[in-house]
Amino acid sequence: MGTMEDTNSTKGGKVVTCSRTGMCKLLEERVSGFYFQVGKGLAMLETMDMTTGNLKFRGVVYKRDRRDKGLLLTFCPWCGQRPGDFDVAQDSKGASGT
Repeated sequence: MGTMEDTNSTKGGKVVTCSRTGMCKLLEERVSGFYFQVGKGLAMLETMDMTTGNLKFRGVVYKRDRRDKGLLLTFCPWCGQRPGDFDVAQDSKGASGT
């Protein structure tokens, strides 16, 4: 089994890992599509800010079948980081100015 440097892509000598805005290369290769498109497997979950129209990466969901709501992954098994921005409550506070 290789090291993290062997299995993840690198940018400028740094290992690229999952973050609030994206996924590591190994997780990205295994995601089948967007949440509403995937029947079974890993799917990317995004939300849209209805006032600006901007999409925000929320994470990766594992679905057993098309009707399954899915399980949100809070830990990437390949790089060990958190894929996605889970702080939905903070977004709603920021939008209302409170």
